[in-house]
Amino acid sequence: RPGGRNGGADDRYGARATLAFAPGGAWTSLLSAELTSQAQPSSPNVMIKYDPANAVAPFLPLFNAFVSPTKPCCTPPTDIDVSGAEGALVRDDLHGQGATWTNEWNLSGGVSVKSITAARHLSALFGRDGDNSSVNYSGDVHDEHHTQLSQELQALGGAGALKWVAGAFYLKERTRDQTQLITAQGLYQGLSTLPPSQPLWFARYALDFNLQYDNRQTTEDYAAYLNGELAFTDRVSLQAGVRYTDETKDFAQFVIRSDSRKSLFLPIDPVTGAVDTSNPSTPSSACSDLQNQGTFFT
Repeated sequence: RPGGRNGGADDRYGARATLAFAPGGAWTSLLSAELTSQAQPSSPNVMIKYDPANAVAPFLPLFNAFVSPTKPCCTPPTDIDVSGAEGALVRDDLHGQGATWTNEWNLSGGVSVKSITAARHLSALFGRDGDNSSVNYSGDVHDEHHTQLSQELQALGGAGALKWVAGAFYLKERTRDQTQLITAQGLYQGLSTLPPSQPLWFARYALDFNLQYDNRQTTEDYAAYLNGELAFTDRVSLQAGVRYTDETKDFAQFVIRSDSRKSLFLPIDPVTGAVDTSNPSTPSSACSDLQNQGTFFT
């Protein structure tokens, strides 16, 4: 049970409402909206055994010595029904809202025109505590947000044995995923307290594997289509259609070491903490979106 309380608790709800408007003429309108919400701990789990012989050196001994000497990781709890994991590492939250507005006009000659407008937003926060304890030795947290807007126009008609539909579609969506990977969190700060004469002081940047990713993607989609059906008999018909789609996706990823606030891939001066640009192997700005500052691009 994460935090020793409410393990596996499930708090969720949803709602949906629909409003229809039909004034009696050629126009009808339908507006629907829905929302969902979920707030709960992640799957209840507890560590029942730990083998220090298979620990990835040197993180665990250094972590216990410099970060958590009084409560070392990773000791299985005495009560198998209780886990010390807590915070965002053991969250599983999801919130979503959406709305769709459909308008239809029945014109003369058996032709109808329909407009479908839709908007959606989704946010999620979920994590995993790899060591299942109150210390942050191993785990990951994901904070995700997604928004999309779409618009579709349709024209439908027919004459005799021929039925047809033509339309146009547009979609714009934005997604942002912020992921934090935790490995011996606080080790960098602990090693930074050492005097510069100690070798581990120089290694503090290399041993900071707590990473923050900022992933962003934008999608824009345009489409047009035409479909027709010709009925020869009640049982035999011919269908043909064509569709054109133009879709563009832009993706950017930024990553830094979350404790030292330094770049992951660019070399760091162990004394000053500055990015070392004298190395000829340093990626140039022309081929890399990695930032050499300790902040994300905003």
